[in-house]
Amino acid sequence: MDKNKKLKGISGWLILMAIGLVGGFFILLKETFLSCLVFFEPEFWQLVKSLDVTENLVQFFVILTSVVFIVFMTVANFFLIIYFFARHYLFPKYYIIVQFIGIIASFIHLIVLGGQALGDLSVDISADVDSVSRSMFMALIWIGYVYASKRVKNTFVSKEKPKFF
Repeated sequence: MDKNKKLKGISGWLILMAIGLVGGFFILLKETFLSCLVFFEPEFWQLVKSLDVTENLVQFFVILTSVVFIVFMTVANFFLIIYFFARHYLFPKYYIIVQFIGIIASFIHLIVLGGQALGDLSVDISADVDSVSRSMFMALIWIGYVYASKRVKNTFVSKEKPKFF
């Protein structure tokens, strides 16, 4: 049997990627919902009313950018799932781009949290550092796999527009 034919289709490590994409989508959907609930809390609107203080402005910016980022990642993940199951040739490129955006945004978010922690020494961001480090490590592994895998190159070849669109 031809080795390239054997390395085609959603099997092997791509099954784990499919589970991660679909599971990650539902986790992001939950996080999007929970993040948007912030806008309905009275504390948030009190923060908005008192935007003259620089500290409150930073908190507002962190909350707003976090919500926008989570919504963006949820929508991006939804389209990645469509391209994945359509086996579209652009999936690997889009996947790598979204992963890099996630790494960069997580790193920036961590820097902002670290800056806030410097102002308030009672804030412990070690759990955030661990979480972001783990996410970055996993993203880099999957980026490497998508970039180098023969199965990925043989599977994602469809130039046909996904049926969803």
